[in-house]
Amino acid sequence: MIGVVDRLYSEIYNLYNKGIKSIPEIIKGFLDRNFKSPQDIFKWLLFYNKDKSDYICLLGLFYHFNIGTDGTKGNEFELFQNAAASKNSFAEYFVGKCFEEGWNTKKKSSKAVACFKKSKDECLAARYSLSAYYYRKQKFYLAITELEKAVEKGNVKAAHLLGLCFQKGRGTNINVSKGFELFMRAAEEGLPEAQCELGRCYEFGNGTARDLSKALEWFKKSTSNGFDCSADLGRNPKINSTLITIEDSREIISRIDPSLNNIDAFIIPDKLKLLLKGKVDGFGKDILFRKIQKIERTILILQIKDSPEVIGGYNPLKWKKLGSFSSTDSCYSETRDSFIFSLKRGNLENAIFSKIAFSKRAIYHEKGLGPSFSLDLFMASGKKGKTWGCYKSDYECKIRDLDGSLENLISGKELNLPDLPNVVENKIDYLRPPNVHRNLVISDSSRSNNDIEDIFIYRA
Repeated sequence: MIGVVDRLYSEIYNLYNKGIKSIPEIIKGFLDRNFKSPQDIFKWLLFYNKDKSDYICLLGLFYHFNIGTDGTKGNEFELFQNAAASKNSFAEYFVGKCFEEGWNTKKKSSKAVACFKKSKDECLAARYSLSAYYYRKQKFYLAITELEKAVEKGNVKAAHLLGLCFQKGRGTNINVSKGFELFMRAAEEGLPEAQCELGRCYEFGNGTARDLSKALEWFKKSTSNGFDCSADLGRNPKINSTLITIEDSREIISRIDPSLNNIDAFIIPDKLKLLLKGKVDGFGKDILFRKIQKIERTILILQIKDSPEVIGGYNPLKWKKLGSFSSTDSCYSETRDSFIFSLKRGNLENAIFSKIAFSKRAIYHEKGLGPSFSLDLFMASGKKGKTWGCYKSDYECKIRDLDGSLENLISGKELNLPDLPNVVENKIDYLRPPNVHRNLVISDSSRSNNDIEDIFIYRA
């Protein structure tokens, strides 16, 4: 039994001074691995505790945490004092804890600090407690001095607290990168409060690149290790858009990648990288192409003027800006994965999602037009990019019901749209009445319905 008790004390001393686990966790883990009951260890300590200061200190811990005592009361304060009298630094630290927490004695911070100072050179837990005292008293310079020494010797709680000093500029210049490194060090060792702080670093981009997936991962790890991250996990995620909601975003993302159908709302903002906002960057086709040309996986979201309706489309391919066209191949890009949609804000049940039906004509590139999903959704050249057309062409279904007949929609005031190549004219001949001239034109009523208030473009 002596060997078992010696190993137990050594494990408590090493792990607790490292700051990873609590005393009860360490004792339980050790006893489970060694198939010993806490009652057996406690009874042995009752008989042999006078032989060695380590045993006296250990008995005090069993009494204080009520481990194997079956309700028997003991005075841990006296036991710690007896062990400390034999120059046991670990016991001296626990005498300080008794004064700090009021364990079988009156609280007296000055005596607690004296004990911590006396034992700090041999007991990392004492050095950390001393630095934490200085931190609470806002004596940050003294706190940092002790914390740096404790971190150097491997105390993870000190790494966490020193990380807070660097993140918040307490007793030192703000250094969020250094704070992040210290949080990572402590989090990887399993300290739950450091895991939560690391999640916040990833959430807000403090000292590292913003990554909501990693933030969520560390918040969940911290929670599973017993730390309360409910406030962090309960924060409403914000997407960089005034046009769509989190639920809208989830629906669009899941259409792009069905495996993300149950994606956690917390990480949705990371799945949408804003490339362009019309009211800030502008609406013209040259502006749009400058932002999105040669970029894959883009989502266009358009707000219809004077309407709650939002329309848009997803293009998995790179956008091309053509100077001219000479063949069908130069005008179209083929994909089976593009789609267009119409959303009624706050009413996702009535949303329309239309997949590409004729994949060879999914994306249309033409000199005079802006981004175009065939002619089912395209930017016209009038009104500086604020006018868009919607026709039923190569996608499964139309996404807008416009006022007036088809003849009215495509006849009327010309909007200075360019000539289309013969193949395009042939393709849409079945949509046009016989008397329509070669240029596509949009009526005043249709144009009003297709004017947009704003546009957001994201990379998925």
